Amino acid sequence: MPRTFIGIDSTGEACLKITKDSSDDPRTTLDASRHLFHYNSKDEAVADIVDIKQAIHEPLSSNWIFSGGAGTSADFVTAHQAYYGQFGGFVANTFYGPAAFPELDYACPLLDFKFKDGGDKFIDMEYAYRPYTNGGYYAIGGEPDVFYPGSAFQDGQYAGPIGGSEYRFTSATGFSSAHTFSGALLGLKDIDANVERYGTCIVWNLPGDNQPVLQAAPATPTPGEKVIEITPSTLKIAKPGYDVSTATKQQLAFAAEKRPAKVIASGDILIAATSTTTFNIGFTVDATVYLDVQYYDAAGGDLYFPASPALAFYGAKHYISGSTVYFENAGVACRARFVVVAEDTLGPSSGSNNVFQTFEEDGQKVVRLLAPGAGDPPRLSDIVIDSRWPTMPILAEGYIDVNLAGQRTWPVTFTNPGLQPFVKMSVITAVGGRLLAGPPVIRWLIRSGEGFSGDTVFAHVVSSTQVDFWTFRGKAVNAFTGSNGSPFFAWFTPPVVGIRYFIFGIPV
Repeated sequence: MPRTFIGIDSTGEACLKITKDSSDDPRTTLDASRHLFHYNSKDEAVADIVDIKQAIHEPLSSNWIFSGGAGTSADFVTAHQAYYGQFGGFVANTFYGPAAFPELDYACPLLDFKFKDGGDKFIDMEYAYRPYTNGGYYAIGGEPDVFYPGSAFQDGQYAGPIGGSEYRFTSATGFSSAHTFSGALLGLKDIDANVERYGTCIVWNLPGDNQPVLQAAPATPTPGEKVIEITPSTLKIAKPGYDVSTATKQQLAFAAEKRPAKVIASGDILIAATSTTTFNIGFTVDATVYLDVQYYDAAGGDLYFPASPALAFYGAKHYISGSTVYFENAGVACRARFVVVAEDTLGPSSGSNNVFQTFEEDGQKVVRLLAPGAGDPPRLSDIVIDSRWPTMPILAEGYIDVNLAGQRTWPVTFTNPGLQPFVKMSVITAVGGRLLAGPPVIRWLIRSGEGFSGDTVFAHVVSSTQVDFWTFRGKAVNAFTGSNGSPFFAWFTPPVVGIRYFIFGIPV
């Protein structure tokens, strides 16, 4: 049973700590024994999710459709959608501006793009097969030739390339490479709108480019400084050397506006071939809750992000209904390592609930801390801390400058206090002198001898303390035989120039 402590710990520092087992005193348990904690406000940084956004899904039309913004103006407020003809069909793009994320601390955030089908079931990434005469490719991660789904754009930068050129939007009258679309922060695409396959995106309150994580360094404490504030509507703890009454968000060790990502449930289970496997998480959640799954070989083996680079495809449709996680596997047997995170699209409630709550559920004493103004009952977005749910500390983070061409491995080693590495990343590409942060893609070229494409990036969890990132900058993204029998290469113009990575720790 978890045990909660709020106050001055044995090192003399103000903190909030929750140990997994009541036999471990959170006041005296060493901070280095992070695997013994569900939460420790003294962590330098933890995973933090701002919002989950979905592509606006409208009936297909040959006309441009603008929703939730300023109509035909490029200076949209929250969301802006456009359809345009492509290859005889229509593709829908939804763009969100900075005003859609009032709690976001970064201009270019870390984004995690997920695919759904028309039945609102998650697909294990997008598996594309584009064959040509003696060529083509297989890909996991969408269609990078056309658009970067789930991409973040720094202020004033463009949405992405089409056929090697940039495309931008302004009016409701059509599409042109000359149209500008200013202020876009996040772009979502219906990968194939004709079959109602669309995108949803988890927006992390972490940088998706080479900017540092915003954290104030501890300072020298001043005698008499107020470091903890607890009232019916407030609960804040300052970092050493800061007065809680005047501390900024980055100078606080704990506060309602710093809601760490919390793991409701996690597991590693066998998914039998051509069957449906279920897992009960213990209580009912909304269907839009954040469910993240990594599939790998049924016989075991190493884990890769965003997916296995083996040509053999593992994966299943997955979704949550009530309290049950469903895995619908139409293919070969595989294993699924998954986490259910306490975040959904419902947003916060409204009311006058106390920020500090204690209650008993299923024979277990629970301490719950809510954001001010939460209703009764609270939603997941209202819950800052729940003593049953472990948070996700950042084991390692950084930026890799991909300045070498060809097949390269970039190892990252780190200290791990007994947690499972869980990798998220942005791939930075250079488009016309500008930078774009998008999701990783794995692409195999079918033509003999080509191997991985130049836009392929993946992470290999070598051990609990090492993750290797693989890049193939400068290689072709498609290769096939031309009409005269000679090879023709379609090079991917925007090169991969960097990787912004975060390695979180989740319960084993």
